[in-house]
Amino acid sequence: MLPRTLLPLLAVPGTNEVPRLVVESWSGDEPFSGWLVDRNRQVVARLLNFRFRFIGFDQQAETNAAFHCLKPSVLPPEPQPAPLPLDDARLELAGWTLSTGRLHSPGGPDSTLRFSSAAPLIGLRFLCWPNGGVVEVLRDGALLGELDLYAGTAGLPATMMVENPGDGPCEVVIRTTGRHHPDAGGAEALLAAVNEYSGAVAHPRPLSPLLPLLDEPAMLPPFLDWVAALPPDGVALDIGGPPRRGDDPRLLKLDWQAFDAPHLLADPLKLPFRDASLDLVHANGVINRVVDPAQLAREIHRVLKPGGWAMVSSMPGGWWRHGGPHLLDLSPAAMRQVFAGFSECHLQSGGGLTDRVLALLTWTGVDVHRTPRKLERLQEWLAEYQAAASPAAQTALALWSILQLRK
Repeated sequence: MLPRTLLPLLAVPGTNEVPRLVVESWSGDEPFSGWLVDRNRQVVARLLNFRFRFIGFDQQAETNAAFHCLKPSVLPPEPQPAPLPLDDARLELAGWTLSTGRLHSPGGPDSTLRFSSAAPLIGLRFLCWPNGGVVEVLRDGALLGELDLYAGTAGLPATMMVENPGDGPCEVVIRTTGRHHPDAGGAEALLAAVNEYSGAVAHPRPLSPLLPLLDEPAMLPPFLDWVAALPPDGVALDIGGPPRRGDDPRLLKLDWQAFDAPHLLADPLKLPFRDASLDLVHANGVINRVVDPAQLAREIHRVLKPGGWAMVSSMPGGWWRHGGPHLLDLSPAAMRQVFAGFSECHLQSGGGLTDRVLALLTWTGVDVHRTPRKLERLQEWLAEYQAAASPAAQTALALWSILQLRK
C-alpha cells in the first residue's frame, strides 16, 4: 500500500490524532520521502523509499529538517529492472534447485549457477540468513567479488550489480565456496531475484516483498483466506513475522525491524493507526516478543473496526527455531485472559512434538510422506522421546495456541 493510500488510516502512534504530511520528494504523484508531524510540530515518522518509519530515527534532527523543507523535489526517472524468471531455461543449474520462489544451493564447494545476458546491467538479489555461506560472482570467467550470506536474522537482502562491458552477451556465474562465517550453521546460498536493466526508465517504485523463509502453516492459510474475503476497501494488518505475503493491496505489513522491508516500522504497543480503522489484524508469535502483552491486546482492539477480527498466536519456546528474543511464554489460559476484552474468542491449541518436527521438515522442503518407513521410524522415536521428556521440556518445544477474536 503506497503512502497516499495509507495516509487516511494513520495516526500519531497509540492515539487517534491525525498527523500532517510534509513531503520532501515525489516519485511521480506519490510521496517518496518526507515526514509525519504531530500538532506540536514534532516529527513522529520518517517517510523514506515509500515506507513510513515510526521508530529508529533522530526525532530532533528530522523535526529540524522537516521545517526547513521549503520546496519538495521531484525525483528523476531511474533504470527499471526486468526480472528474469528463476525457472527460465537460460539459467543453468549445477547443485542449485528452485524451491518456494527462490534458488537454493546447500553450499558444497563449486555448485554453480550460470546464465548469459546482453543487458547493460544485471542485478543479483540474495537472501542472508543463519545458514548462509560465502558465494563468488564471476563475469566471463573473471572474479568480480564475494558475498557473505550469513546473518543472524533471516531474510536480510544482499545485492550485487554486474555491469556488462561489451555490446554482446556476457556470462554470469554464481559459485558457492563451501566457506562460511564462524557463527553460520552452514554454507548455503539463496538467490531471490535476477534483474536485467535494459535501459527502460520510470519513476522509482517500491521493491517487491521478499518471500518468507519459514512460516506457520497453522496460521497462514486461514489468514490469507480472510484477507481474500475482505471487501474492496478493507484493510488487513500483519504485525511482525515474516515479510508481507502476496500482492494484495489490502494487506499491510508492520514490523519493528527493517530487514524485511515492511510498509511500516513501528512499535506494536503503540500502533500508528486511527481508532476503528482496520478490518483484520494478524500477529503470529509477536505476543511472545513484547514486554506488555495486555497492551498489545488493547492496541489491536482499539484499531479494529466494530465486528473486526484478529488472529493472534502464542508460540512458547519459539526462540529455539527463530533465534529471536522471546520474552514471555503464554499458556492458552493466559491468552484468553489477555484478550478478554473481545466479544468473541475461539481458541485452538496444540502442537505436540511430533507435529512440530513434521511441520519444520515441511517448511524446509522435505516431503515427509515420500518415505513412509522412515516417517514411521521418526514418529516412533519422537513418541519415545516425548514419553521420556519432562512436561516443561515438551511445552518449550511444542506448544502453541491460536486465538481468533472478534471485536
